Amino acid sequence: MGQFFSTPFLQTVFFVTTAAAAIAGGIGIVAALMSALSGYVITDRAQREADVLIAEAKGEAARANEATETLRAANLALEAKIAPRRLTPEQQKALSASLEPFRGRKIRVESYSLDAEGEILAAQIRDALGRIFTIDDWVGAERGSNGFAKGVNVTGTDGPLVTKLAESLEAVGLSEVSTVPLPPPQQAYLMLEQSRDKATDVAAVILVGVKPLPQPEQQ
Repeated sequence: MGQFFSTPFLQTVFFVTTAAAAIAGGIGIVAALMSALSGYVITDRAQREADVLIAEAKGEAARANEATETLRAANLALEAKIAPRRLTPEQQKALSASLEPFRGRKIRVESYSLDAEGEILAAQIRDALGRIFTIDDWVGAERGSNGFAKGVNVTGTDGPLVTKLAESLEAVGLSEVSTVPLPPPQQAYLMLEQSRDKATDVAAVILVGVKPLPQPEQQ
């Protein structure tokens, strides 16, 4: 082949083809680099967009959880307001234990005849205090001659006992415990009282009135 082409020509062809191959290889490398860079940019952008969407989704989930907890708390508060008043066995024991220094006194426990919820609570109080006191039992026997008292009313001639009874009843979770004396029964109702008489030698009287209605939330 050399007999047809001169050596300088063949050298020129060699250098041209080598340069072309180098250029082609360089272009391939550059193309590969550009492809890799473009892929990285696209992937990074997609990741950042995905991170934003994930963060938004987490925020929505957190707000939904917060709303659920708020609703649950409101429901529990409402249940507590409308639930009947009751004393657990532990609360009954605590009530009698707190009044141990007054053991042996005589007290009266009362509730209204038409108030089943109050009658059950009064019976629990009577049973708890019956361990240390003599009880004049008028649970479920009061007629409500002057209307119906709300909450729990504690009165009597023994001031320290009355104060301690009120404190102890509040300590076991009862609300609206009052020591303000109630008006005396009206004469018309006195004529309709039961045949038995209330003991006059009691040191204190506990009247379990009707459960107070829940108060609306202040806006």
